[in-house]
Amino acid sequence: MGLHPWLRSHAARGSLFLVYGPPGSGKTALSLELLRFSEEELGLDTCLIATETGTLLAVRHRSWAPGAVVEAYSLLDLLQAVVECAGRGAAVAVDSANSLYRVEGASIDAGAMLSLASALLRSRSGRGVPAVMTAQVSLDGSEVPGWRFMAPWANVILRMEARGGRRIVVGEKPSRMLLEYRIGEGGVVEWI
Repeated sequence: MGLHPWLRSHAARGSLFLVYGPPGSGKTALSLELLRFSEEELGLDTCLIATETGTLLAVRHRSWAPGAVVEAYSLLDLLQAVVECAGRGAAVAVDSANSLYRVEGASIDAGAMLSLASALLRSRSGRGVPAVMTAQVSLDGSEVPGWRFMAPWANVILRMEARGGRRIVVGEKPSRMLLEYRIGEGGVVEWI
């Protein structure tokens, strides 16, 4: 089915999406749908930057895969991958941006590197090249590590929720929006 029209309009403008939520809420699936839209509808190259091995498994079980998949297991690797992919003009998804921040600690250097990666992705929004960064929160909904370094750069902030078997996207920025979806055959997001 592809992207919801509200998400399509923001992706076509080249927005930087920040997608966050608990494990299993569909962050990676939505990120991959944003990349697929970028490739099929906008004609852009696509690049997925994976910071965890679980992302690589999610890509293997889909009917569509991004043009490039880059593994980045440190914040320095993440910055290099963002520069490389963005330099090629590719639509970029970073899954999961805050996992590296959690691992490398809450130092000012780690925050600055995460902020720089976000700023680089945001800087392309005026050229119609969308990007997405995902961030995982704990099941209790506690603060997203590194949030304060990513959120200021995002054009669109989406909170993913699982409510009694239902999957909900809550648009927090630029405006309040509620969307319901499910993950169908081949990991495709289907809007309800």
